[in-house]
Amino acid sequence: MSDLATAHKPVRVMLWGLPRSLTTVLAKCLSYVDGIYVINEAFASAMTTGPEKEIQNAQGLESFMGNAATIADANVEVQCWEDSICTFQWVKDTMEADYPGKKIIFCKDIVTSISNHLDMIPHGYRHTFIIRHPTKTFLSLRKVFIQNFLPPGIPSDQFQLDVAMESGLKRENTFKIIADLVKHLKEQGEESCPVIVDADDLQNHTASILRQYCEAVGIPYNESLLQWEAGDDIIKKNWYVSKTFMVGNTIGNYYGAALSSTKFNPASEPPSTSEIPQDVVRLSEQAMPYYEELYEMRLKP
Repeated sequence: MSDLATAHKPVRVMLWGLPRSLTTVLAKCLSYVDGIYVINEAFASAMTTGPEKEIQNAQGLESFMGNAATIADANVEVQCWEDSICTFQWVKDTMEADYPGKKIIFCKDIVTSISNHLDMIPHGYRHTFIIRHPTKTFLSLRKVFIQNFLPPGIPSDQFQLDVAMESGLKRENTFKIIADLVKHLKEQGEESCPVIVDADDLQNHTASILRQYCEAVGIPYNESLLQWEAGDDIIKKNWYVSKTFMVGNTIGNYYGAALSSTKFNPASEPPSTSEIPQDVVRLSEQAMPYYEELYEMRLKP
């Protein structure tokens, strides 16, 4: 770390994950490291709200983000970018830019947002991943969709997450996208040994997993990272985010649990199959082979 600091080159870390996989909680935790600068979901912003957005026929999501984007006078205290500049090339350039005085550039993003733009993967980063049991991931994502993005005219009991993901976002087997990106990074020489964290391990063995993660990527670790302050003060201090995403959070509170968190709470067990909606069952069955493959490569407690 000292050699890098002397050369004025920050450590650069990329965290890839799926929505509802504790990416925001992990980013908030690491936000307390001295000299860190967090770029939050810039590729996801390009995919959903930027001029090159890829949303098709996802009326509920489009409507929600459209409403967020029109609230021009929103009081957003975090450093934000506007949708109009957020192309995929702008994201790449922003991630590769110089940040004088910063020791660590930490970029957290949604893995599905880069799958059609692999040439935009930023150089100079350690690439890391967080995975979560598919049933937990999709149950939580389904809840968020129903609360915020339910298409007009569709009762919540008739909503099908797999249909919404495939028809609107053109993303069906999201865990395959993670496995494919890990393979791509290895083949291209961008990352010979991607660091993979399982969310349950992080929750149940926080000190062990967090220490290993920090050591693997060059982030200083100390036990103060095991607990932090509730609220978004640290986000206001050193995050760079989409204005639409932050305004959207004031409407839908999808970052709410993460921003109010003070530590990693113990993980719960996945519910029994009989308690899981069939759309989540279908998605989980498709995802499990890829999740199990990635799980074998994870940091071990």
